Amino acid sequence: MRPVRHLSPRYIWSRILWKAYHRRFPFAPYLNPQITQTLDRLIGSNSQGLETGSGSSTIWFAERCGHLTSIEHDAIWAKRVTDWLTERGLSEKVAVTLCERSPEGTPPSYVDTIMNLPESSLDFILIDGKKRDSCALAALPRIKPGGIIIVDDVHRYIARTKPSHAPFARDMPNGNASSK
Repeated sequence: MRPVRHLSPRYIWSRILWKAYHRRFPFAPYLNPQITQTLDRLIGSNSQGLETGSGSSTIWFAERCGHLTSIEHDAIWAKRVTDWLTERGLSEKVAVTLCERSPEGTPPSYVDTIMNLPESSLDFILIDGKKRDSCALAALPRIKPGGIIIVDDVHRYIARTKPSHAPFARDMPNGNASSK
């Protein structure tokens, strides 16, 4: 059964505001609006970025940066995102990299794709796909000094030593998500 202890009036009000925000800005990243506003100020037309997990954020980043590498494991979703980019004239600014599962069913090679990027080459990185903990570690050497890394929903992937009331938060006995 899904935990419900987080369903406070404050949480419900925040979710309503979040839904309204994304209705108004459909291609905004699915991040806290304040973080999105900060990113909007930090990302410039010459910025180089990486995101793991393509989606609406791909469009939003492409509208602001010089170049974006977007890693996706789902071929149908990657095609949809590529179509959105083409419709908006942004496809030249984005390299959508598909990391498909092998016939044996091994996990997508998000980490391998990140490891192939040059060190200190990225101004921003959004980790929002498979194996977030491993991707974040692989991304560290790729960020430029002063760059920013965002790991979305980090509490679901990286184990905490202190208890959390966040839904689906991982604790130390369960370990990091990629280690399971």
